Amino acid sequence: MAQTTTANCSSSSSSIIYSKNEDFLHNFDFNSIVDLEQLSLLTSELIIDILSRTSLQTFATVRCTNTYYGNLTYNNYVLHNYNCRNNVVCGIIVKKKPWRNIERQFLPSFGSNKHDINWLPHTCTILASSLCGLLLFEYYDPDEYVSKILFVIKPTTSNAKWIPFLTSEYTATKFALVVISSNPLHFKVIRLSYTKSSDMPTEKMDYDYYNIKLFSSTTWQWREFQNIRLPSSVYPISDEAGTGGGAVHFLLSNDTILRFDIYSEEHILIFAPSTINELKLYASRLIKFHEKLGYLSISGDSSWAIRIFIRNRWVKVDDSTYNESAHEW
Repeated sequence: MAQTTTANCSSSSSSIIYSKNEDFLHNFDFNSIVDLEQLSLLTSELIIDILSRTSLQTFATVRCTNTYYGNLTYNNYVLHNYNCRNNVVCGIIVKKKPWRNIERQFLPSFGSNKHDINWLPHTCTILASSLCGLLLFEYYDPDEYVSKILFVIKPTTSNAKWIPFLTSEYTATKFALVVISSNPLHFKVIRLSYTKSSDMPTEKMDYDYYNIKLFSSTTWQWREFQNIRLPSSVYPISDEAGTGGGAVHFLLSNDTILRFDIYSEEHILIFAPSTINELKLYASRLIKFHEKLGYLSISGDSSWAIRIFIRNRWVKVDDSTYNESAHEW
């Protein structure tokens, strides 16, 4: 394990400090109140160092069990050290479509290793992604004229799992990928699709039927749920579904959000902040903010705001009091 030195400490004293911290970390339980009290006695530099040396499982546990230390895991300095020490690949995939081709480029985040994704076929389309590094792809071979194929892949390891592709009267519009556990791997794929009502003349149809199907990696099967009827003028508008809190969210064109809970397998419609506050927005989209559903809006004067959904209400993140160093607000 790499050693670093702290200010005003000799190399020998620094080694003693980190040796004690490693023993402390090995026996540390983030679910224990006593251990949390012990951790609070350390300096912020040592706390950050301990967090940057934990496993991915512990890192996720901290975010779920303790608000203060969970917020600290979003600190840019902590994430940078964590990525460097644990060889984590983190970043975004930028896609552009020149004539009759698709080019993708992986842009690593600060402190992350680069990764080559040029081996992915150009006929692959990214349908959904997860923060765990899994991607949902749709693939077809234009020369072979084969049916489309869905597969979940982890680009850092090239491991792929093929899943059955659905053929039905519904037209797929949006996909979402939710990782339940990583070891063993358990994920769910949600597909939102729509169809016109078949029992009415086209000129008289003023609504569409939307359908949700759920694929589980444990059963390796798709399951269909009751149709959702929406006005024909309403449709999903966000580029990718928002995930968080065990639910998948689709932003609709009438400033409402379709929420589907992957555990209870029930859906509800909730109002977006633009409807509640009568905002005049230039653009908006759903995001994940500290593992919660977030709503990013940009007004005509290019000012932006983030609101998060907590306890069935929208709370605005005040950037004037937002502590970026500790991610507290």
